[in-house]
Amino acid sequence: MDHEKATVQELRWRIAQLEKRLDNQERVNREILNSTIWRATAPLRSLMTPFSQLVRRLKVRSGAQMSEFAPPLVRTLDHSGPLITQPFDHEKSGRFCLLDIIWPTTATMGLVQSQPSLAQNALGLVQVNVFEVGDLSSTPIVKLDFSAHGNAALYTVYGFAGPEPWGVWTQGQKSRIVFWLPKSSPDQLHLELSGETRDKAVDAIAPQIAINQVLLGPANFSSDGKASFVWSAQQAAVIPNSAHNVSQDEAAKPVVSVLILNFNKPYLTFLSVIALINAKTNLAYEIIVLDNGSSGENGAILASMDLPVRLIRLSENRFFGEGNNIVAEMARGETLLFLNNDAFVEDFVLDKLKDALSSSPTIGAAGPIFYYPDGTLQEAGAYIAKDGSAYQRGKGTRDLDVSQWPKLSEVDYVSAACLMIGRQNFLELGGFDLRFDPAYYEDSDLCLRLLAKGQATVLVRDCGVTHIENATTAAKENAGLADNLTERHRSVFLMRWRNWLKTREPADFPKIESFQVAEVQADARDQGQTSPINAVFTPYPLYPGGGERYLLSAALAMDTTGNRERATVVTVTPYSRCRLNRMCRELGLDENRLVPLALQQAASRSIHRYVHMGNQIIPSGPNPGSHGVFHCQFPFPDSLPVALDIGLDYLASYQVVVVNSVFTRNAYLRALAKVSGLTMEVRVIHPPVRMVPPSVIGVTDVKEKMILSIGRFSPDGHAKRQDLIIRAFKKLVGAQQIADWRLVLCGTVPSDRRSTDYFEQCQREATGFDIDFVLAPDREQ
Repeated sequence: MDHEKATVQELRWRIAQLEKRLDNQERVNREILNSTIWRATAPLRSLMTPFSQLVRRLKVRSGAQMSEFAPPLVRTLDHSGPLITQPFDHEKSGRFCLLDIIWPTTATMGLVQSQPSLAQNALGLVQVNVFEVGDLSSTPIVKLDFSAHGNAALYTVYGFAGPEPWGVWTQGQKSRIVFWLPKSSPDQLHLELSGETRDKAVDAIAPQIAINQVLLGPANFSSDGKASFVWSAQQAAVIPNSAHNVSQDEAAKPVVSVLILNFNKPYLTFLSVIALINAKTNLAYEIIVLDNGSSGENGAILASMDLPVRLIRLSENRFFGEGNNIVAEMARGETLLFLNNDAFVEDFVLDKLKDALSSSPTIGAAGPIFYYPDGTLQEAGAYIAKDGSAYQRGKGTRDLDVSQWPKLSEVDYVSAACLMIGRQNFLELGGFDLRFDPAYYEDSDLCLRLLAKGQATVLVRDCGVTHIENATTAAKENAGLADNLTERHRSVFLMRWRNWLKTREPADFPKIESFQVAEVQADARDQGQTSPINAVFTPYPLYPGGGERYLLSAALAMDTTGNRERATVVTVTPYSRCRLNRMCRELGLDENRLVPLALQQAASRSIHRYVHMGNQIIPSGPNPGSHGVFHCQFPFPDSLPVALDIGLDYLASYQVVVVNSVFTRNAYLRALAKVSGLTMEVRVIHPPVRMVPPSVIGVTDVKEKMILSIGRFSPDGHAKRQDLIIRAFKKLVGAQQIADWRLVLCGTVPSDRRSTDYFEQCQREATGFDIDFVLAPDREQ
């Protein structure tokens, strides 16, 4: 690693690990190359190379090739299903409980270490039961069974099983478990812990037990592995709050807006919010929790927790970058703190980060040191290598003496699991870039865009945050979603930053343009009004493309000078103004003129002109405007958005159908005639194109032998069939009909599973041929 700011101590540690791996690999290589079988099987190996690449890819996905650089993470137990803690029933459950298990600071056991080799010194927790006092033989009021639901071993307090709903977290020598009491439970209750220590010799060192930070005493386990306490349920009746938390005071002006995204992890989000509220601070702050497309059950749990926050619910997952863009535009604070729901702040984190941000106009963002739950260092600032790979300083170490560092030290980036930035600054940069949906590299790209503007990102030495890491992205329901995302987004990242990473010279920064933000703050007010609007509606995700350029051009055409009706872009679930502005810029359209609205918000407005886009002969909804246009991109016959009879009624409410070519017009009329006698006026409006003079783009007489295909990688809808293009190219090359030509496939990869699988299929098809993939290029590229 060529990072000058990394510590010598840690570099030596990493080099030693590399040398160990290289020595082992060289030994294996020598044994293989000297074997007779290796020499004899050379022809067969040449045929098996594509298969071996596929096997290697599957091993990486399954975690079979774990890097030796991986830190000693908390241990994952074998399981066949998630650990399910006591469910929250919003009708029956009324009081939460935070059960803390705290080991003595002098103990060299329990939660101090997390390596599997020390597992014999940990407390194995089997069950937590709550009974009425004096009635231990009855059915428990609460029963948490940590050995059930597929866990093959006793649930150890210091560990996590991957797909759990995260009802447990650890911080150094403390474990915390959240559970809920029924509203009808009595005040006096009996708490019983069932468990065992892995080493009977350490039984004398008993952990302390507390509920809602009220100490009950040490857990002295009996010979049958039980420890019991009597406690008052009144201790669990109130969710704690802080006078500095002004989230629910509409007239308040918080200094910091803390933005937390939740996706199917309500218990974890609950604990993160509680940790934030309990942390000391001298700053007024608000907490905005965005429920980012959680399932109905998980969304209901979060809503029923009645946390003192501003809770916003989206019906679709907008992922990390866009989710934060949406809530950043709603924030009232002058400063934003992005906080993962698996991150737990220490005292005065808000104050220390804000002081760092305010200490110099050349500081644009600030972040803390991250620790794993067992106290292992996770990240003390991060750097980026020339190849775009990220290097988290200190990852996996315990003996790094951070006290010798400056109070503030400049780094390439700090993970957005806890990152503070000025709101105005963030919006002027256009927020997180949509190129990095659904995750990875959006935070490092943001920090480098700040740096290109002359503002550094700093690590605050005396500021600590416990971070579980990947609690959502590694969950079972997201399995496969992030496959190859890091590598794919690294290539996208390098398209922008490759030259600067090579030289680290300001002259090699890419051009970073600012966005106007004056009207962004007015959008929230506009969204709540009832004034007339002109609207375009798309049922599809907003990514730069031909259909989106057509639709946004229509919206801008209705936003003429002097027109009192705002032009809005309506989607089922809202997007941010940041995204609309960035799309308009990438597509060569005027920005800062269009307002995003959710379909539910638009339903309460008076709509003058309305354009509805679709890919079938019928629209997915009726015309709510005075003048309605249905824009059919092409009448694909594979599916319909609604039942045909309902869709035909919807279609009849529009005045005209608009298509983009004569070919499409003829196809539409034939398709409509097959299913209905409905007569519609069908007009052709060709796609709007802004021609660029050759002098601007530098066209010369000398051209490269390149076949270029532009379009998103998706097998559905407007499929560009890059797979067929690749096969055709390979046949031409194999037949020696073309020579010295290369195929360039340029476009974005949507976040859905089918699209990512399709893109990876195309990559495999292209192996061994002069075929390049250019992902998510900007307009200049």
